[in-house]
Amino acid sequence: MFNAKEAIKSAFTNDATLVAMLGKIKTARKQDIPLPSIFTSYPKAWDGLPAISYYELDNADSEFADDECIGEEIVVMIDIWSEGSTTAIFRRVDYLMKQMGFVREAAPDVPDPNVNHKAVRYKIIKEVEE
Repeated sequence: MFNAKEAIKSAFTNDATLVAMLGKIKTARKQDIPLPSIFTSYPKAWDGLPAISYYELDNADSEFADDECIGEEIVVMIDIWSEGSTTAIFRRVDYLMKQMGFVREAAPDVPDPNVNHKAVRYKIIKEVEE
């Protein structure tokens, strides 16, 4: 089974261009080296903007042969949070997601009076590995 969350985490945290665009947070241990504001759910700290959060919306069997599942459809949501524009971060995220084979389904701006918020939904169909 394709682990979308691990693939996204690896792509985002290992991309120096994206990491440079994001805010930084300190871990609970108050390490000297701040981490990029990349979260697997709702942002845990608003002082580290801009930030990205991501999560899996759906993971379902999608393709079958001989009554066996041979393909799965995975849908993920990427949220971009910023006090400024989300455009540059969105473009980099979009590039990275497409490099992994995801297709963008929607990318609306989400009304929020306190922060700029863009919610981007991606889909991928992966062959089931045995």
